[in-house]
Amino acid sequence: MQRVNKKHRDIVGNRKYPHRASRKGYMGLQEEEIRKRNLEPDEVPDRALMWKKARMPNGEGQQIDKDLAEINKKIKKKKAKVQGELQRVHALFNSVKPKEDVPPRFRVLYKFSKTTMKESGSSIPVPCDAQVFGMERTIYLFEENVTALLEFNMIGQAIISTYMAYLHSGFRDTPGRDLSSSFAFLHPATYKLNDEFNAYVVQRLKEGV
Repeated sequence: MQRVNKKHRDIVGNRKYPHRASRKGYMGLQEEEIRKRNLEPDEVPDRALMWKKARMPNGEGQQIDKDLAEINKKIKKKKAKVQGELQRVHALFNSVKPKEDVPPRFRVLYKFSKTTMKESGSSIPVPCDAQVFGMERTIYLFEENVTALLEFNMIGQAIISTYMAYLHSGFRDTPGRDLSSSFAFLHPATYKLNDEFNAYVVQRLKEGV
């Protein structure tokens, strides 16, 4: 047992950035920060900040290690960059004024589409079961799709397909009865039929009979 303890002490003693929070560990350090009112009880602590605090010298007048001070500097720099980006996003988000005909409960989504989605070119992926259109697929809603829907403008295939997938899930999840087998859906892209789609359309209609 003594040999194990000595081995552990040697390992800890040779660490470049030793943990100085003693036996209280990170949980104890977090509770201490809550008591000092540096953290709210339900707040998730910043991992980089906790790492730094756990390695600060315990005694009065002790100097922080030079390497640790450099890491501390990098942490502050990155944190300032993140905070600056958050402030920019908040300012951009608050600058968007939804049109009056946008329903109040969807105005946050409208702002999200006009800022984050538009700036990053990101999309909202909507999984679609194979039972809906005959094959499993993912529908991607882009900023222009969301904006058109919320502004009551002309909508395209992506929004229509998403609504069909929603209807199918509603039929399938009806309490006490699965109604999904009573309906069949055609993908909006098949409205201009050609010979290639004839068999597909007939089969989908049969499934809904």
